[in-house]
Amino acid sequence: MPTTHTLPGRTVELNGKEKLYFSGTSYLGINHQPEYRALLVEGMQQYGGNYSSSRSSNLKLAIYEEAEQFIRQWLGQEAVLSFSSGYQAGQALMQVLSTEATYIFAPKTHPAVWQSRQKVWQGSYTSWVNSLQEQIAKAPREVIVVSNSLDPLYAEKYSFDWLAELTEDKSIHVIIDDSHGLGVLGNNGEGIVAEAKAYLPPYVHLSIVGSIGKALGIPGGIISGSSTLIRQLQKSPYYTAASPIPPPYLFAFLQAQPIYQRARLNMQKRIRQFVNEVDTLNLFHYFENYPVFYTPYNALTQAVEELGILSSFPYPQPDSAPVTRVVLNALHTEKDIEMLSKAVKQFANTRGA
Repeated sequence: MPTTHTLPGRTVELNGKEKLYFSGTSYLGINHQPEYRALLVEGMQQYGGNYSSSRSSNLKLAIYEEAEQFIRQWLGQEAVLSFSSGYQAGQALMQVLSTEATYIFAPKTHPAVWQSRQKVWQGSYTSWVNSLQEQIAKAPREVIVVSNSLDPLYAEKYSFDWLAELTEDKSIHVIIDDSHGLGVLGNNGEGIVAEAKAYLPPYVHLSIVGSIGKALGIPGGIISGSSTLIRQLQKSPYYTAASPIPPPYLFAFLQAQPIYQRARLNMQKRIRQFVNEVDTLNLFHYFENYPVFYTPYNALTQAVEELGILSSFPYPQPDSAPVTRVVLNALHTEKDIEMLSKAVKQFANTRGA
């Protein structure tokens, strides 16, 4: 696996050569945005680089509650709690939930929200949805349903219309990991929450959990849900014994909303440009306004790399088969997309697509 000493953005430097970079999960390229970096510096001048304490200590730093209140309103949820990583947020949530409940895991749920790997559904998302009512019917009392909002590897957006079919005869809590939707999907980058709530019956509890280190560029994670759940989490050692997000990032986040919005609009512009160039080639699987394009043609990776473009890599292990994707971000220019499109078309012509 190649190593670099520079932060990848629209390009990356490898072995002294600059390559166009169409990979990673920094969808908005936020940590390369000069205005955002300036806000981070301002935040560091006020708070230093880190808050070396637990949030349950004898002194509260106001920036945490200010950021959580903003995110609560942004998502339209009852309450929000932040953690120093998405993984920590997921594990904190799983630890405070009932041990008596029946857990039903959708396929490809992230390890952050696992309780047992063996419980994760091994078939397709569609087959899981079709089996859901039967699984719930077999549960004795409380049911906790866990799913990702989307599959970022194969560019598949999940539908949550099945929420409307959930019945009232059992206590049901639905948890959605929206790590790859927060900051990207929705009218204002709020992710999947509004779409899910459109189908949600009033008797079903909904929690959104996820990393905010991808599109939003913050080294942390969040859980949003009911006030009762958040109060439970505030008593958990995953919260009381852990260091929080470095405060300069939350300071920058609160000040940077116009920067995020401009980046989101530029990302969407680049997506539309690429779709217009390659849609008729039938190479990629993708969905609207999402910057990930998956193809089963693994040879594309080497073909574009020979033209100075870095995209895919083996996953999940270095010796695994590659998951061949093109990932756009807000830093890419019109010319970058033109170069990528030209390389993709050249590959398509070579293989007779």
